[in-house]
Amino acid sequence: LEDAFTSYPDAVYLQFEIADAAVIEACRLAAERDIPVFVDAAPARFDYPLDKLGKVEIFSPNETECRIYTGITPSCDESALRAAIRLKGMVQAKYIVIKMGERGAFMFDGKEYFVYPPENVIPVDTTAAGDVFTAAMTYSRAQNGNIHSAIRMANIAAAISVTRAGASTSIPTLAEVIEFREKKKVSEEKK
Repeated sequence: LEDAFTSYPDAVYLQFEIADAAVIEACRLAAERDIPVFVDAAPARFDYPLDKLGKVEIFSPNETECRIYTGITPSCDESALRAAIRLKGMVQAKYIVIKMGERGAFMFDGKEYFVYPPENVIPVDTTAAGDVFTAAMTYSRAQNGNIHSAIRMANIAAAISVTRAGASTSIPTLAEVIEFREKKKVSEEKK
């Protein structure tokens, strides 16, 4: 892990498919270097030692993971807010971003919450959509520092990914995400 930090990363993106000790150590090393940590909270375990992560920039579960961590299914804005408040008490995260699939995304910053509607696409396969969402959000947030534009970009990237079959084959390029966003702007301006 220490060798990985010799590349001077702009951000650290983690998920829970690796050993707890590795995740916790990566968070510690990032904190020492003032590098923001983005956590895709999958796969969820009710006994995951979330309190040992330290400060993270974004903690992002999907609806099922949210229920496992908090006991609350984020089925509407009110229940998503309750779950996000509970997560804020469990994780030292600047932002809680709940991936809500076909309902878009929900973000809570400790004071306010925001709902980001999904993009209108016809889904083919949702495999990897959450991974694509969190990766795009991490990239965008690290590039421009704006949480709102990062989540909107993540929604677009995930929307493109669900229109394609497979996992790695569904991941869009940055150019495809930008093209989708630009076409959407033009379409909205014509209305």
